[in-house]
Amino acid sequence: MKRHDALKELSREHHLGLMLAVNALRAVESGDAARMEQMQAECRQALARVWEPHFHVEECDLLPLLQSIPDGGADLAERIAQDHAALRSYAGAGNEAAALQAFARRMKEHIRFEEREAFPALELRWARDDEAPR
Repeated sequence: MKRHDALKELSREHHLGLMLAVNALRAVESGDAARMEQMQAECRQALARVWEPHFHVEECDLLPLLQSIPDGGADLAERIAQDHAALRSYAGAGNEAAALQAFARRMKEHIRFEEREAFPALELRWARDDEAPR
């Protein structure tokens, strides 16, 4: 899927997030406590290294733009903010399988939501802006 230049890097990072989620779910399904503990550590590291900067860009740059979209933009922005808070919470939880599974599922749902709903709404807004008379 072709993305607006402003969203390309975020979409690339989403691919990494999906891979992280799949690996986390596989660790949970394995039932192997050591594997789950290692995966939980990887999720915490990824949150600090990749996802906090990613969330920062979205929260500072994209959420205000979404909020300015009439008819639903504020709802899209609110969902993203809630997802970010939940992901931070799950990643910071202990090494329980339930927390790892919740993190992985929420990450997958969040990425799908952004790619299928939030990013297209932004691209539509930008397309309209580009067509506006100067």
